[in-house]
Amino acid sequence: MEKRVTVIVAALCGLLGTAGMAFGDICVWSGSGEASDGANWVGRAEPQAGDDVVFDGTSTAACVWNLELELGSWTQTIAYSGKVTVPVSESMLFKVTGDIAVHGGELVFAGDTTAIGDGTAEEPFGVGYTLEAANIVIGANGNINADGQGFGARSGPGAGDIIGNGHYRGGGYGGNAALRNNVSGKGAPYGTPAMPTALGSGAGSTTSGAGGGALKLSALNTIVDGTLSADGADGPENHIFGGSGGSIWIVSGTLQGEGVIAARGGMNKSGWCG
Repeated sequence: MEKRVTVIVAALCGLLGTAGMAFGDICVWSGSGEASDGANWVGRAEPQAGDDVVFDGTSTAACVWNLELELGSWTQTIAYSGKVTVPVSESMLFKVTGDIAVHGGELVFAGDTTAIGDGTAEEPFGVGYTLEAANIVIGANGNINADGQGFGARSGPGAGDIIGNGHYRGGGYGGNAALRNNVSGKGAPYGTPAMPTALGSGAGSTTSGAGGGALKLSALNTIVDGTLSADGADGPENHIFGGSGGSIWIVSGTLQGEGVIAARGGMNKSGWCG
């Protein structure tokens, strides 16, 4: 009697056949640290272009996504409670051909404070990340943010300064900073309201919080039931205000959801916004 054999091939990142060909394209995070370290993935091989990347309960440890690839899709399930940080890259583009779905944990994007952006070489406005996908979904427990990823303390086009007696102005960007200096212009607004791409500025103290970063989302459909933010960091004392909020720009066929979209200035310790 002829025997029939059924062969099941698991689609895991880096799983190789006998000829050395990669069968799978589903890459599951299983470690802690940098994404470029193959040991941090099921199958012990780093993701490649076109792969589907998944963060779930296999490991909830933090990841530094130090790869610059166009992926097939990006998924953070509700079982993932960690943080994925995307550092500054050459392109400042996070692109997938399918969907970005963040149902758990954080996905944090750095801002490039050296980029000219809408500013000048003498006064760069910086630039944040552009996210491109067919659909971008932030679930109720998900968080995509650029909080505190803008210009640092006392830096940026809208940086604050000291006003004497140990008090410090907040950082400006989309609006005037707390205690803006109308003579020097410290804490003044800047940028382009119709196409916001600039980073937020830091407040006046060396211990002030940084400004918020910048995010541009480009998708056919966007759903925000969780949090999408580019907030400035808080100041540590009553007399030290926080950094200014950054930028969020959404270009989408539809925008739905019951979550939070914010680019708020940081607070001082008393709860006053910078």
